[in-house]
Amino acid sequence: LNKCADGRRRKIEGSCEPMSVFDETDMTLRIREDPKQLFAAYVDGFPLKWDMHFFPQSMYCDLLFRHVDDYDFVGRMDQGFYGQLRNMTSKFGGGSRLSEAFDKVFDLSFRLSVGRGNGNVGTETQALKHVNKYFTAASVRRALEYFAVDYIRLGLEIPGWVDDILEEENEMFAD
Repeated sequence: LNKCADGRRRKIEGSCEPMSVFDETDMTLRIREDPKQLFAAYVDGFPLKWDMHFFPQSMYCDLLFRHVDDYDFVGRMDQGFYGQLRNMTSKFGGGSRLSEAFDKVFDLSFRLSVGRGNGNVGTETQALKHVNKYFTAASVRRALEYFAVDYIRLGLEIPGWVDDILEEENEMFAD
């Protein structure tokens, strides 16, 4: 079924979907005003249009989880990210093009000196500061459903903030 069989619709409406799909309704406006509802709708839509940053990582590289033990290095974008990049540079050729690339892309030498060797230095995404603004217990559960394969197959730890949000919900209903 080709919704764009009639090319005039795309020219007139800017897409192949009827304009009624894009009309603002009261519910849509209420969702847009509440960051938690808006983010929950975004999480619900993940499988409809995967963003490479939010796709289960274990699905990359010919199903990474099947081969992860064969890799020489597996890094994690966590609190020790820059230290892991330093370790990778050491393992695969300090003073090489790899270390030059890490300096160019991540400003690694500077970040390691400021971060005292391993830790992040505070210029990262700052995502942890925003989780309570956007996540609800329901959207946390939904995201965990999508990424369970990563947590289980790659042995990732579930972040502490997840427990905090779920515990808040438990306390709310305990009263």
